[in-house]
Amino acid sequence: NQEGIIKLNQQGKAVKRFAEKTDITSLFEDSEHTLWIGSYQRGLGTLDRKSGKMHFLNIPSKGYMKAMVEGKDKHLYISTFGYGFMRYAIETGKWQKFHMKQEDPVKGRLSNDWVNAMICDAEGLIWMGHYKGVSCYDPAQERFITGKYNDQLASQICISLMEGKEGEIWAGTYNGLFRI
Repeated sequence: NQEGIIKLNQQGKAVKRFAEKTDITSLFEDSEHTLWIGSYQRGLGTLDRKSGKMHFLNIPSKGYMKAMVEGKDKHLYISTFGYGFMRYAIETGKWQKFHMKQEDPVKGRLSNDWVNAMICDAEGLIWMGHYKGVSCYDPAQERFITGKYNDQLASQICISLMEGKEGEIWAGTYNGLFRI
């Protein structure tokens, strides 16, 4: 957007404009109402809603921050498009990177580094839609879960995810909608 970040009221009218206008790829509000900013070149940051100032964290990152979700464990999960995803502990500031070349016979691995979408389901699992279907990360067990969906969706580019009322996961792809 050429106008930067704009706060809208419920009627869709602009009520505040923030000065920052460039390099913003994503926004996410966590359960404590902190507004997180994803950037092409500056990584992960926060926005002070009163002053309009952004503060970027000193986290080395390749790829831009595309999708973000908060897990039930109060960690942020952020896709670093083309380089997997990152788990960021909000309270401590510690972070950990995950990518498809990190293969572990017990913990599994991320299937693809080009993560488009992320959700946290009712059980606390982190689902990621990417260029080879869907991956599921279990933060409690610190491992990736594989299922029948891995084979079925491996040739699909997943661009959106949603959890249904009955706990099913819906994956939107370039070739249609899949129910997991």
